[in-house]
Amino acid sequence: VRRKKQGGEDVVKVTLEEMETLRKGGIRGFQDAPPWIFSKEQLLLQDWKTRSEKRPKHVQQRMEDLAKKETVEWGTYFEKRPVTGRGVNKLMSVLNHRKEFGKTMSVFERMEAEGIEKDQYSYTAALYACNALEMFEKAGEIFEIMRKSEKKMTNASPYNQMMKVLMKQGKFEDALNVVELLKNDGLKPDKITYSNLLFVAGYGEDYEKPFQIVREMRDNQISLDQICYNTVLRACARFGAGWKALDLINEMKEFKMKVDLISYNLAIKALCEGNLID
Repeated sequence: VRRKKQGGEDVVKVTLEEMETLRKGGIRGFQDAPPWIFSKEQLLLQDWKTRSEKRPKHVQQRMEDLAKKETVEWGTYFEKRPVTGRGVNKLMSVLNHRKEFGKTMSVFERMEAEGIEKDQYSYTAALYACNALEMFEKAGEIFEIMRKSEKKMTNASPYNQMMKVLMKQGKFEDALNVVELLKNDGLKPDKITYSNLLFVAGYGEDYEKPFQIVREMRDNQISLDQICYNTVLRACARFGAGWKALDLINEMKEFKMKVDLISYNLAIKALCEGNLID
């Protein structure tokens, strides 16, 4: 495994077995890059950062400053910057962060009047606001308009958000149908899609379904994060799959992932439900 080091190149020996373990474990970043970019140590000791933590410091600071302002409006936001699709998407993101979901919807509706083309980020922000406001019918209308539009979506984000809208209503079968629409529209499920599927499977009656989804994620080299593991642990607790829960906890530790109180509580519940008190 080759990696850059102080202008030179460092070589770390890794067996094929170890490499396969890393790949199957779904280490973040590993599935999107050639294996020779990372060393074994880098992969096993990586930081599990959220999307906001991975933002550059100046971008994070700007988002925080905007979130602290007394008011954020279309006029003030674009007072010293050109009105672009990217800028409007950022504005909606800030408004959602401030929990000003009504304003997000107003900005979304204004895009058409301003002649700004909506993309997957626009639709995702609007669907997120609809979900928060429980405007479920409106969310369905926006989703249908998106699918009929000439602008083709390039990622699964709006589909994932629509799944969450349906999941919030307890419409799990409809949420599963969104995955089929996603595939029919020429897109591939991403980690959030699979995370949603794990959540739905945890409330189903098929004991093996969550584990089938995990296997599918690994086959597609999609990483499992703490949220995914806890979702599967929740399914273990529901079905009383104590030994499976222990395997998951050990796997999280093996990949240096944080095992929090929620993870341990779910594993304990799974053991209790499976009558494995000892």
